[in-house]
Amino acid sequence: MSFWIRSQDRQALIPINKMITNTCEGLFYDGIILGTYKSKERAIEVLDEIEDLLTIDLKINDSYYKVDTIIKAEILNSMIKVYEMPKE
Repeated sequence: MSFWIRSQDRQALIPINKMITNTCEGLFYDGIILGTYKSKERAIEVLDEIEDLLTIDLKINDSYYKVDTIIKAEILNSMIKVYEMPKE
């Protein structure tokens, strides 16, 4: 899978393939500050947005189903996504 995040200051475009850490200071990846927010709750909201981008649901007859892990991996491997960290 190719998933990239542009840092909040727009100075870095980072390929993400490991865990993003949420601390009181903000969101970090391998020691790089991705973004800082007014509260830990806002940082969690941003993580939720990132997770939503990485989640694929399949719509069949107006109902949504989680895609099988193997199929999901194949779909994601064929896509490149960039998430830009919000300012606030």
